Amino acid sequence: MPAPLCIPPVAAVLLTTFAAPVHTVPNGEEQALSIRVTNYTAGNVAVTLWLAPTGATAADQYLRCKDLVLAAKETKDLEIALPCPPGTRVYIAASAATSISASIVGTRQPLA
Repeated sequence: MPAPLCIPPVAAVLLTTFAAPVHTVPNGEEQALSIRVTNYTAGNVAVTLWLAPTGATAADQYLRCKDLVLAAKETKDLEIALPCPPGTRVYIAASAATSISASIVGTRQPLA
């Protein structure tokens, strides 16, 4: 099996208060992801993350991180070490609109 390759970084996405898809694993590869969330406001804000399989949307059974509180100006990295199969969608929501940005980096493994 070939060595994993880096995925192109997903530019910072400004989060809203509803679960919005911010990344989809393309067909023909698996990905391991790191998601950096930054609170750039002066108050605490919570972040929730879902990993939904192909055809699904953000729902309780796909929760991976619920109400992770970021203090004012804080940044945290969320590692998703398990391989995300093709079609996996990353959904993220914040407790306050336009308060959190998220960027995604990682590795991809082409599937045979």
